[in-house]
Amino acid sequence: MQYGKKAVTRMVSGERASYERPEWAATAARHRVVYRFAQHFAPDRQVVEIGCGAGYGAHLIAQVADRVLAIDYDAEAVAAADQSWRADRLVFRVADAMSLSAADIRCDVLVSLQVLEHLPDARRFAALVAEATKACGVCILSTPNALQSFGENPYHVHEYTPPELEELLSEFFPVVDMYGVQASERALAYHSRRGRAVERLLALDFLRLRRILPQTWVRRIGGFLGERVKQHLMRSGPRLSSDTWEDEYRVAAGNLEEALDLVAVCSHAAEHE
Repeated sequence: MQYGKKAVTRMVSGERASYERPEWAATAARHRVVYRFAQHFAPDRQVVEIGCGAGYGAHLIAQVADRVLAIDYDAEAVAAADQSWRADRLVFRVADAMSLSAADIRCDVLVSLQVLEHLPDARRFAALVAEATKACGVCILSTPNALQSFGENPYHVHEYTPPELEELLSEFFPVVDMYGVQASERALAYHSRRGRAVERLLALDFLRLRRILPQTWVRRIGGFLGERVKQHLMRSGPRLSSDTWEDEYRVAAGNLEEALDLVAVCSHAAEHE
């Protein structure tokens, strides 16, 4: 599958991977559909992405936006992104968003996908992005749906149910429209198989050493095993070896309990374009 002329070809961390790796095809498509959704809000707008990772999503948004400032705290990820997705309208910056002021990231559209679950102070983050978009902006956030998660992700501080996410964001935004990433039967089958594989791996840790080992170790081990699970699933099972996942996910309103990921479109106006 081809995602770009200079796609990043190596793992950046246990939570990040090149979108061209075959074992990440399903996960990449699941993330990419939200970026495509965010593109709808971005034409000719000033956009900030917080948590850009290896930069593929920022590259997509820059195809329609007037300018994109893509921020991530991981210098290695930003260096890989800057090397892979150079464009006149796209700027990458190393920064911890929580150390920035709202003025630093003021924009028409703020995008932050799969970030909220990593933050120990999500309320502070929500307040920051609300202030950054207060004039006339729109904020698009996504996060895994806790109702559909499996196992334990050592990178996640807290995963949200649909009511929890809406309650958090409604404290800072007058308008919160909730959507979800809905999956096809094929994608749900992959998700279910992956969940069972992760649960089997967790069962091997019957002494629950993951609770007492340093988190650095837990994340490295978890990232390695997660990669092996993806490789196994994409190379086995009916049709799972195919790398064509473009039509397996969609962003839609309603049925949020069944959504794999939650997507919130937040604003300070009754209507947003």
